[in-house]
Amino acid sequence: MATIAFITMFLGLVVGQQPVELAVSGDRVAMVEIVLDGATVGRLEAPPWRYTCDLGSELLPHELVAIARDDEGNELIRTRQWINLPRDPAEATLVVGKELEGGRRLARLVWRDIYGVEPISMMAFFDGMPLAVTDPERIILPPHDLDTVHLLRAEIQFPEQRQTTAEVLFGGGYGANVRAELTAVAVEIEKGKMPSVDAIQGWFLSDGRELPVAVVEQERSELLMVVDRGVELDLAKLLPRLPDRWNYSSFSGSRPEPLLGEEQSVQFLWPIPMRGASGNQKYALFKPTRRFFKEDGHLIELLDRLRLAGLPEGPQRLTDAVAVAGRMATRLGHPRMVILIVSKDPDDASQLSPAVVRQYLSSLQVPLVVWSPESKRLKGSAWGEVVRISTLGELNRALGRASKVLEHQRIVWIEGLHLPQQIALAQTAENLRLAR
Repeated sequence: MATIAFITMFLGLVVGQQPVELAVSGDRVAMVEIVLDGATVGRLEAPPWRYTCDLGSELLPHELVAIARDDEGNELIRTRQWINLPRDPAEATLVVGKELEGGRRLARLVWRDIYGVEPISMMAFFDGMPLAVTDPERIILPPHDLDTVHLLRAEIQFPEQRQTTAEVLFGGGYGANVRAELTAVAVEIEKGKMPSVDAIQGWFLSDGRELPVAVVEQERSELLMVVDRGVELDLAKLLPRLPDRWNYSSFSGSRPEPLLGEEQSVQFLWPIPMRGASGNQKYALFKPTRRFFKEDGHLIELLDRLRLAGLPEGPQRLTDAVAVAGRMATRLGHPRMVILIVSKDPDDASQLSPAVVRQYLSSLQVPLVVWSPESKRLKGSAWGEVVRISTLGELNRALGRASKVLEHQRIVWIEGLHLPQQIALAQTAENLRLAR
């Protein structure tokens, strides 16, 4: 029996020449083929099973595949890992059972966590409708028609902000069969309503080939925010000077808008990393806060809490943190956005440049907005356009624009696994654009 596995695991963001080591066993294995983004880039015919893979100078998502073959070139086994895309130490699977009386079905949720930690919460979504999970072995689905395509998703939350998801697709043209290989594509509606699934068939392409659309969702949206530590004192100017700091009833003039809408959340990402390692690979770990929702308060209140709590010590890697935030934003397949708040001259020990990170987030279909509390507009910023939020009114308007972008975002689930930068819209597509 042949086995093959990656010893080198790319947990961080990487570019350029990267060493890859494999563990290979089996008497029939004569050669290992290395495939990057669908193209063969190398062949190994004997141990040590090591290869130097060129990921290019641009920060982009990649698919790296290793295929073990016999003397005649027949495939024995393969393994795959995604690079510069979200990776989870936990995995989950959904299994949909047979139909019960009353048109209902049972689903089963199973998971594996490499740390052996039990989940702290579980939630399922049937066609976007939340379902409470009291027993993961028996998730009762609402009555449904198998003539229609249905998407069942589950989210499992572990301690320390770790989370994993699972999706299954069934019904419609699939009958009772379940399909689990799906790719989330973020799109923006230019005007009006989102077209139906039938109407957008043939609108999504990869290398000129049409990609079947399974379902369209509008679940809660994810906002990731990175705050330059150099703007902490400037942000204090936005806070109300009241005897009772957060007594909103005594506001006069501009009042702070809510954080975001009912179905939107925000996480803050510290721009000062901790060090991590996996084997010979070293990487920077940017720790996020928990998710905050509308009921947690207004954005300026949350910023004030974080400012008072203080940042971790160490060199700031602001630009690198924005790249990590973009990758995190794609993890759950929700509408998403990254907001960076910068000072006039941020200290930044990042390895990546703003131009590289902007292109990376664009390839992930994650919109990036840059704000600054400076009283004068920042000209010539490496980040391009910078929105001024030096007053409460400007902050309210900036929040409103961000909220509107998220409200117009939808997630289109495409059959199969695809790299996001390889997906394009056909010329026949109307009223839609890929999120950028």
